[in-house]
Amino acid sequence: KLDGKELVDFYNTAINTAPVFINYVGEADIEYIEQCIADHLPFKPRSAKLPAPTVHIPRPELMRVTESMEIEQSILILGFNLKMPNGARDRAILSVYDEILGGSQSSKLFMNVREKEGLCYYCSSYPSGRKNVLFITCGLENGFEEKATDAILLQVDAMKKGDFTDTELENAKQSIIRSVSCVGSSLASANGYMLGQALLDDSVTIEENIALISAVTREQVVEWANTVEPELIYILGDFE
Repeated sequence: KLDGKELVDFYNTAINTAPVFINYVGEADIEYIEQCIADHLPFKPRSAKLPAPTVHIPRPELMRVTESMEIEQSILILGFNLKMPNGARDRAILSVYDEILGGSQSSKLFMNVREKEGLCYYCSSYPSGRKNVLFITCGLENGFEEKATDAILLQVDAMKKGDFTDTELENAKQSIIRSVSCVGSSLASANGYMLGQALLDDSVTIEENIALISAVTREQVVEWANTVEPELIYILGDFE
C-alpha cells in the first residue's frame, strides 16, 4: 500500500535527521580522514541517539503459517519469544545459550536434528541482540516438516532442563571467544564489530566481551532457556 510520496518522505527524513555512523579502519592519518569526511559527506547536524528497540509482545497462542511456492527445498522457521536482553552481560548469556542450541556445527540442533535424525539439510538458531526474539531456520525435504518441528522443540526443551554437558558449555564459550578474538584479523570484521557496538547503549571492548563470555555459568544459561517460548511455525514449500 506504499506510494511514491511516502517513500520520498521517508528518504528525506533519513537524509536530514537519521543518526549517521561513519567508521574508518586503517592506517591513514585520522585528521586527513576527518577532513575528507567533512568535505565530501557534509551531513546536517543531528542527534546521534538511536530509537529504543521495540519489545515484541508475545502472542496468546501458537501461530502457524503455511505458504506454497514452487521450490525444491522446503523452508521451516520457528519463532520464539524470550527474555529481553538488557546489557552486555545478558547478551553474553544469550550468545552462549544460542551457541549450544543451534549456533554452530557442534550445536544440539545440528548434531541431533540434522546429523542423528537426518531430518534436514541445515538447522540453526539466531537471536536478536536488541530484541526479545529468536528464530530457528531449517531447510528440508517436503513432508518432513512435522517431524523436524517436533525434533527442534525437543532440543529447546532439553536446554530448559539443563540437558547439556559441561564440555558443551565450555566448547560453546571457547567457540565464541575464538570468533571475538579474530575480529582484528580483517578490516571488515573490525569495522563490523565497531558498528555493532556503536548501536548499543553499553558498548564493550573485545577484552570486556571475552571476560563476560568466560564468566557465563550453567545456571545462567538454563535460566535464560526457561524464558524461551515458541509462538510461530512458518513453512514454505511446494505443496501443490
